[in-house]
Amino acid sequence: MVELLLSVAILSILILMLTSTVSNVQEVVTRSQAQAEEFKEARQAFEVTARRLSQATLNGYWGYVYQDPKAKNPVPLYYDRQSDLHYVQEKVATLLPQAGGNGHAVFFQALLGDTDPTTQYGEKINDLHDLLNCWGFYVSYGSDLTRRPQFLKDEHGLALNPERKRFRLMEFRQPPDQSILFSKTFDISNKKDTKELYKWFRGPFKDPSKTTETYSVPLAENVLAVVITPYIYVTTADSKGVSTTDMRKKQSYEYDTRLFQWRGGTGQDVISSKNQLPAMLELTIIATDERSYEKLEQKHGVDGAAAKIREVFAGLLKLSTDFAPDPNNVQVKEYDIDKIEKSLQGLEMNYKIFTTTVSLRASKWITEREKT
Repeated sequence: MVELLLSVAILSILILMLTSTVSNVQEVVTRSQAQAEEFKEARQAFEVTARRLSQATLNGYWGYVYQDPKAKNPVPLYYDRQSDLHYVQEKVATLLPQAGGNGHAVFFQALLGDTDPTTQYGEKINDLHDLLNCWGFYVSYGSDLTRRPQFLKDEHGLALNPERKRFRLMEFRQPPDQSILFSKTFDISNKKDTKELYKWFRGPFKDPSKTTETYSVPLAENVLAVVITPYIYVTTADSKGVSTTDMRKKQSYEYDTRLFQWRGGTGQDVISSKNQLPAMLELTIIATDERSYEKLEQKHGVDGAAAKIREVFAGLLKLSTDFAPDPNNVQVKEYDIDKIEKSLQGLEMNYKIFTTTVSLRASKWITEREKT
């Protein structure tokens, strides 16, 4: 009898240990799968962003600059780089203050042929696959209610699926026939201030009911920031007068191919970016998972969680050379990316940082180098 009781006790202990082990394994697998799914969306969005950026174009050409373009017989002065298109990147707070996101925004044109059959000419141009689209990427913060079907907005729908406010990576994708950039009356080459110059992605648009947000679709939730670093070619000369051209990070994150129209001057920012795409881009996307963000909301509230995330990036992203180590010029210091990681760890958030370099196919920089 004693032996039987002892055997049952040992068997019970083994069953409990086995159950505990299986439970722990299931929990680890479930958590790993959840994290993989969360960051799978962010990774896919990252890849889409990099691919689209690589397709940016200015369709540049060399043309005359005239002494008086409005004269009856204008006198040409010299050749200069010209374009009818526009590439601009800056802080999202500068380009789209209403978005409420972190990091940078970028807007450009690309031969994507993305049309909308519901527009006036959408069906007629549907088969033209090389049409120019106005495109862009930025992080916004806001509710998901505007994108829900009506049955998920009513009382019953909200009870089952409460409103969710999140940081999201947005893709601005405007049909070719809806862009004012290609309108005869817009005349982008004569815009003298950013309020007028940026209307092609800020609005008002041809359809007054449309906004930048309505032309945008969310690529991924819980993307906290996008950081875009432009590279340019810089030519220097040694004491013998021999010049060398190297590709370097542009110190400022700002890159506007029409900076010369509204800022003027002869600074490097103005001259090097005039109707010319960056030589290369470094794209970084910082994302968290849903579980981490939910915990942050539970601890600080909806608005408090958003404020905590914004504090992570406050005072940072001023100079590209301070963001991350440059393999060609490594310095012993705390970079912005180190501070961001430390802040996210302090908030007990799980996060991923995706980084890649993006070659712009249409970039036309001269890269000849003289050997010393």
